[in-house]
Amino acid sequence: MTITINNDTSNDLLVTVYDLNTRSVQKILSSEKINSFASISVTINPDEVGRGHLSWSATSTDVGSRTCGHIDSIALNDSDTVHVYANSACSAALSQAD
Repeated sequence: MTITINNDTSNDLLVTVYDLNTRSVQKILSSEKINSFASISVTINPDEVGRGHLSWSATSTDVGSRTCGHIDSIALNDSDTVHVYANSACSAALSQAD
């Protein structure tokens, strides 16, 4: 199934996405840069009833004011859009990472 990952913020984000419907969790995106107001399509596996389940994390690219976000998205249908954002303080390890 195809899911659109949409950055509907004014900041560029580094986004990591995991497919949680695989036997061993599969990383779909790894710190992929998604520009502000842009989107990217990913393919994930449906569960036994045809629904997708993914987890995403995002970090802003602004090193001076880094913010983070993450959510598990469940019961996704083919062609759904998942909105990603980074509007919370990062943990100390993330805020020091480049």
